[in-house]
Amino acid sequence: MNIFSLVRLLSCLIACNLTLLSTAQNIKTDFIKLWDQTLYINCANWVSLPKEMDYDNLDFKVEGDGEIIPDSNKQGLTLVPFKKNFQIAIHYKKNLLEKIGFTVIDVPNPIIKLKRGNSEISDLKLDQIRENDGLRFTIHANVDFKSYLPNDARYRIPTFKVNAIRYNEAGLEEVLMTKEIEGTSFSFNHLNTLSFLTRPELLRFEISQIQRKNFKGDVFDVFDEAIIFEIPIE
Repeated sequence: MNIFSLVRLLSCLIACNLTLLSTAQNIKTDFIKLWDQTLYINCANWVSLPKEMDYDNLDFKVEGDGEIIPDSNKQGLTLVPFKKNFQIAIHYKKNLLEKIGFTVIDVPNPIIKLKRGNSEISDLKLDQIRENDGLRFTIHANVDFKSYLPNDARYRIPTFKVNAIRYNEAGLEEVLMTKEIEGTSFSFNHLNTLSFLTRPELLRFEISQIQRKNFKGDVFDVFDEAIIFEIPIE
């Protein structure tokens, strides 16, 4: 190989490497701009992919606990972080371009309400409610979260506990009965073992478990502490 052929070869290699570096830099810049978002833990977080990208030579790998679900149309990726430490390594032609870390936050807790029909019960006394009305708990997901990820905002209350309480002459609580009830509805029939002489003065409802189901059907416990509702009877 003469000197001129060697110069042409070196020039070609330099030009190819510069083109590759330029392409890689453009890809990296596009992803950093597009993926500047917060993710919810154990949820199907959608992230868009830059348009007109050489996806045949791109590869994405999770670093940390989580998974990537690719889109068949190559318009985006679904990122599912299992823990707060989550980042994606982007490779172009088997070369590492960038590792992009995401801020991962907990799903906002839902609001639990106790209702009679469609009316929320707050300071309403139970003697104002007919015995056949019945009470029920409703679960209200955070509005923004449910709008963004409706398939990750499905909640249920497996069971709740009700304590029928009265006060003795010393003003101390006396639990007349405790009952574990499945579902979210309460009827006065649940208290039909109590006689008129032992009519309770207070009903204390305790929800110790609320579950959230995500887009895959995985179930997660929501609250660490029990939720208490106390309704006085006069």
